[in-house]
Amino acid sequence: MHDSGGSDSPVKIFANIFITFVGAGVLGLPYAFKESGILEGVVIMIIVSAVSIKAMLLLIDCKYRLNQQPEVRKNYKIVEVETEEGYNKGETYEKLDLMESHKNESNESNGFRHDVKNLPVESKAVQKELDYGDLGYYALGNSGRTLVDSVIVISQTGFCCAYLIFITENLGSYFNNFATYQWLLFMLPPLAFLAMLRHLHHLAIFSLFADFANVFAYCVVFWFDFDHIHVLKQVHPKEVSLAGFPFFLGIAIYCFEGAGMVLSLEASVLPSVRSTFRKTFVFALTLVTTLYIVFGVCGYLVNLLFSMKFGCGGSIL
Repeated sequence: MHDSGGSDSPVKIFANIFITFVGAGVLGLPYAFKESGILEGVVIMIIVSAVSIKAMLLLIDCKYRLNQQPEVRKNYKIVEVETEEGYNKGETYEKLDLMESHKNESNESNGFRHDVKNLPVESKAVQKELDYGDLGYYALGNSGRTLVDSVIVISQTGFCCAYLIFITENLGSYFNNFATYQWLLFMLPPLAFLAMLRHLHHLAIFSLFADFANVFAYCVVFWFDFDHIHVLKQVHPKEVSLAGFPFFLGIAIYCFEGAGMVLSLEASVLPSVRSTFRKTFVFALTLVTTLYIVFGVCGYLVNLLFSMKFGCGGSIL
């Protein structure tokens, strides 16, 4: 059943999460490890990952805590799934639904109903699940909504600019017949169309193909790195450097750019399997964090090796 829309395949759910977080930030990790040192970089990445995962899961918890409020249940689409707090949340939903049912029965006996199923089409069309702006509104009012929406727009605009620069520069290096700005103009119309899609589950299959492309690229890089692992005994990498702490912290936070999509990712899952989203999400981000660390450390060590042997390899960002 897909009446409410969404992905129910664990592979598609994982693919959406994976491709949301594995982005251009990973390309800066080898240089970041060079600046901070391996030990310091690993510790910072693990801490940033743990804090980011916890914060994103708290956002989902806030969403479902607000779903208990009668006002929210009346104005927003409610998907009843169990969260970290266990079965008490489900019991609360059942009590609220029971109260609403008694109210509807009472109203029906008086000749009218307030059941959601009998609302006008316009009322049902505007119903949506709580998003970031809504959470900001219930926390700080209209100023909270404005603040949250503004920060998300600014951050996502910055991420989009970084991706556009990265893609156009790479295309320009392979196809010299077109300038960078020409590639940019060519890409904007299809990207604008994709931005109009309101539900991420429409992109699940494309995310899966993108994941395969990413995994293939990482395999090539790792193959090259591990092909030279037998000579890494000659390398003496930096372990700790407080001077590189700010730079690595910035790159580590940028690597978790998908934080602005977690509510959309969760909402893109079919309600019948949404209770499994948390485990899939934690597993995916644990795997992504491991990938970040291994990719950054290997890239730094191989670059250091080439610098020592051939006097090159300084450009690893």
